[in-house]
Amino acid sequence: MAVASGGQRRMVEKTLAQIGVLDWFPVVVTAEDTRQHKPEPDVFLEAARRLGWSRRLARLRGHGLGSGSRRRAGMRWVDIRRM
Repeated sequence: MAVASGGQRRMVEKTLAQIGVLDWFPVVVTAEDTRQHKPEPDVFLEAARRLGWSRRLARLRGHGLGSGSRRRAGMRWVDIRRM
């Protein structure tokens, strides 16, 4: 499992650590890890690449942004805002 975020690494890792889940994710990809950012899918594709997965994997969606990048990446998604 990976976290792919358009946010800054410092804030993403701090947030994951504060809620006690940073160790759950062997891969954390943030804005610093890719040249292009939303609406481009690079952050999601890089996370999949680091995990050795194909690009057609599910992606959890936690906010209203990113549907365009999801489509460009060819990924299926699950909206976790209501879970």
